[in-house]
Amino acid sequence: MATVKFDLSSKSINAAIKRIKQIQKQIQSSIQNEFIRLSLLWIRDNAIQRLNSEALDEIIKSKIADSFSIEYAPGIGKLINSSDKAVYIEFGVGAVGEGSHPNAPVAGYEYNVPSDKKNADGSWTFTRRTTAGIDIKEENRLESAQKGGGEAIQITTRGQSGSLFMYNAAMDYANNPAIIQMLYNQAFNKYIK
Repeated sequence: MATVKFDLSSKSINAAIKRIKQIQKQIQSSIQNEFIRLSLLWIRDNAIQRLNSEALDEIIKSKIADSFSIEYAPGIGKLINSSDKAVYIEFGVGAVGEGSHPNAPVAGYEYNVPSDKKNADGSWTFTRRTTAGIDIKEENRLESAQKGGGEAIQITTRGQSGSLFMYNAAMDYANNPAIIQMLYNQAFNKYIK
């Protein structure tokens, strides 16, 4: 805790007032940054809970959960997921995914993109090592067959809907004043005792 000393002269009192205002700004900045940090951790944890409730391959869920990071600058925080699978799971993919995420147009995310790999019905087939995890839910597999003695799987799909695990976690936060107040109180209490 900061200490401000002064004597009863005009010069000393003015210096003390100036120092108190500096301390106040530092505390306000610290509270704000801690509140941002706690908020992003809450959203991340909520997103991971939502992701874990999805009927997805455990390898994929683990890769996405382990790919979260948080970046900070004074008064600003970013929650980032660097997994190459996170965007497909969040927004969905293919004809099945089209229209399943409310932020797709804002993000410039496109569904059912033309490709020479697609069949006439909009489906496509891919092969993936089973140890890499499969990012298409079983319910969205039109066909699947083991390859290479079970080391790989060949899947035909038309895509899948977005899970919105990040979007829903952020909306849970934004639409719940009690959570926001709780996190702010935690940040405040860390610096004001």
